[in-house]
Amino acid sequence: MTEQTSYPAGAFLRSALNTLDDWRHLPAYQLERRVDIFFGLLLPEIIAAEYDLPCESQEDRKNLIVVPEFPLRKGLLDSCNNDNGSNQSVKVDFAVFYRNEKRNEKRLFLVELKTDNNSIDPDQLKRMGTARCVGVKRLLEGVVKCALNSKEPRKYAQLIWKLKEIGCIKVPKDFESMNVKNDRPGLAGNFRKLDEKFSDYFDSSWSSAEIMVALIYPGGDTKRYPSNFDDHFQNAPSWLRQITFSKVARIVEDNPLTPFLKLWACCEAGKINPWNE
Repeated sequence: MTEQTSYPAGAFLRSALNTLDDWRHLPAYQLERRVDIFFGLLLPEIIAAEYDLPCESQEDRKNLIVVPEFPLRKGLLDSCNNDNGSNQSVKVDFAVFYRNEKRNEKRLFLVELKTDNNSIDPDQLKRMGTARCVGVKRLLEGVVKCALNSKEPRKYAQLIWKLKEIGCIKVPKDFESMNVKNDRPGLAGNFRKLDEKFSDYFDSSWSSAEIMVALIYPGGDTKRYPSNFDDHFQNAPSWLRQITFSKVARIVEDNPLTPFLKLWACCEAGKINPWNE
């Protein structure tokens, strides 16, 4: 019988981060798909520091709720005023819902994470800008329409329940009592009820909530990157908040991720000589 090995949590985390740093230099390995959990855990602190929101206590942190891979309905993203009818979705890496009852304040932050400056997509940023002018109500209504047309209705039920817990929407009375194992007709029927009378289920206190857009990316010396890299930022719209890894490192200076953020900010993936390391 093989003796079981015990890994202290701290050593295991350091080993995981060192492995991510090593593997990011390999072909087709997408670092941002693996480190999103770390950024997701740190987002309340990052957003609070960047936008001057209170985040000193656990109670303050509970006011910032992170939802990963948030679906944005394609039909809303062609322009702020037109709807092409598409109920497919594109995903933004994180939606962060901020609610502070004491300050009577609500905001929605749409956050895109990039671990490679060269993967920044102007069209993707443009879609986020369009989502910003659509408004919270139409974005959430779009989630319901995507749920109705999704091949993963059970997962959309989880998302809709999370939105209910955040306080953005209410749900039909029998939503809580249905069994998600039997997704039809229960889920489809409840999604349809939400869709048909969404204004009745939407919490109107979120109607005036401002939508803010942020990009978290390595940054560094832009002269090392293609000429179109500067175009993303020199002509960047005023609504796009740019948060570099170096800035994140200053915000979370005591976190195990911090030394790697500093490294990834200045050392592009693949641009090392492995035989000299």
